[in-house]
Amino acid sequence: MKSINFNTGIKEYAVNGDENNCIRINISDMNIAARFKECANMFDEIQADINENGKPSPEKLSEYDKIVKAKIDYIFDSDVSSHAFGGMNCLSPVGGGQLLFSAFLNAFMDLIKDDIKAFKAESGKAAVAKYMPPEKKTTDKKRSGSIDLSKLTPEQLAYLETLGK
Repeated sequence: MKSINFNTGIKEYAVNGDENNCIRINISDMNIAARFKECANMFDEIQADINENGKPSPEKLSEYDKIVKAKIDYIFDSDVSSHAFGGMNCLSPVGGGQLLFSAFLNAFMDLIKDDIKAFKAESGKAAVAKYMPPEKKTTDKKRSGSIDLSKLTPEQLAYLETLGK
């Protein structure tokens, strides 16, 4: 069977240095941030409920565990929670007064944000470059050459990309 090979944006992250336990996500997925924002209030509400109501019942903790794990998998469109938490309840307390899921999300989002920014910048430059006219020498004093794409915001790059379609 023939295989098609192309860059899908999938990146692997070893959990706590264990290369046999990897999280695989698509860092080119532009909806990660939107899905995270969509779920953030729910995470805060669960954290607040646990903080305000003391120790919830085991049934409530189990229910919250299933909800949070499902939302984390939804955010990254991948089975992240089983690799990050295994069978452990993701609402278990960890150092610094945080819950396990919160500590994980803080660490993971910090880890992937640079990879996402780099991927967007690199892919944005390539996508926009194919729509830019070839660089020409000009004597026009008002224009000093080509546009430096590295100084454009992601929104500006996205707009330029739409112009070529």
